[in-house]
Amino acid sequence: MRSRKRRDRDASKAAILATASELFAKNGFERTSLADVGAAAGVSRGLPAYFYKNKEHLYLAVFERASEEVRKCVLSAVQALPAHAPIEQVLGSIVESYLNFLDGNPNAVRLLQWESLKPPEGRLKAPSMLFDDAVVVVEQTLKRSGHTEVDARFLLLSIVGMCFFPFGTVSTFKGKPTMLSAYKKHVLDVVLNGIRGAR
Repeated sequence: MRSRKRRDRDASKAAILATASELFAKNGFERTSLADVGAAAGVSRGLPAYFYKNKEHLYLAVFERASEEVRKCVLSAVQALPAHAPIEQVLGSIVESYLNFLDGNPNAVRLLQWESLKPPEGRLKAPSMLFDDAVVVVEQTLKRSGHTEVDARFLLLSIVGMCFFPFGTVSTFKGKPTMLSAYKKHVLDVVLNGIRGAR
């Protein structure tokens, strides 16, 4: 009986988090209420507050989950490479996995867009912390590969910008996997040509 209650609790919590992600992505923080989340998730209107206390905590949980998904998708892919993988392989893995993530997670794209509209001092820290972790990985790879004149932060900003922009503005690749594959190669070529010139 206890395990069933636990399963029901976990299922309700997961449904609330998934629904909140959709509603925050669609409507933004201000126009989404805990009652809206409860109703759309098919649970009592008070259950989101029971699990997450208030809307701010639920929003934070949504972002932490999205950041963890990016971390698993992108950084884990890089960390799974051989310790002395060449820069081409590391950057190729970042471009490939990040574009795949963006293509498969439109809610994450919209959440980041909403968050970017806030003043810098009011934004959540999770996305920037994830970016900083990725900078460390890129910096280590650049040094190991002899590209000591390349700024890892600027390089990663360029990659993120080229990857995010097509998903943040228009549905460039929706239903066009061949075009997405070609774009992955394009981004990697642009990046590698840029760092080779700075060596």
